[in-house]
Amino acid sequence: EIGLLLANNPEVDFRSRADYIAEMKSDNQQFALIGFTLCAVILLIGILNFVNTTMTNIFSRKQELAMLQSVGMTAKQGKKMLVLESIYYMALALLVFVTVGYAVSYFAVNTVTQGSAAYTYKFSVVPLMICFPVLLLLACVLPIRVYKNISRDSVVHRLRELE
Repeated sequence: EIGLLLANNPEVDFRSRADYIAEMKSDNQQFALIGFTLCAVILLIGILNFVNTTMTNIFSRKQELAMLQSVGMTAKQGKKMLVLESIYYMALALLVFVTVGYAVSYFAVNTVTQGSAAYTYKFSVVPLMICFPVLLLLACVLPIRVYKNISRDSVVHRLRELE
């Protein structure tokens, strides 16, 4: 009876538990959308940075690779060397991400959500499990494609080029 009186009185703000749950779900969806968008942008920046670094590394070592080829290194060995270097960079980035990145995210999220009953930190390995194979494939394919591109010129021509 009191609930009906309160609900029908326009001067009293009456909200049910279901209203609060719906509002929290809406807020969670908004935060998730913002978080996923930021992660996608950061992932894109990281991938573009990796592509740029790998391509710059190979192009700047064009003469070095030609010199190694002139003394007996095969194209297969050159590709293998570049792919292993690329995987090494990717492994180092993964190591830093898993150790430092997760620690920073844990403390940052806990700082923001501290004192909130509605938000908690939940560690998830799923994004890493999704991204790692894609990045590993990129680390294997990109050096081979760039090496094929620079190997179109003869070894003599690459050795004569000025840096």
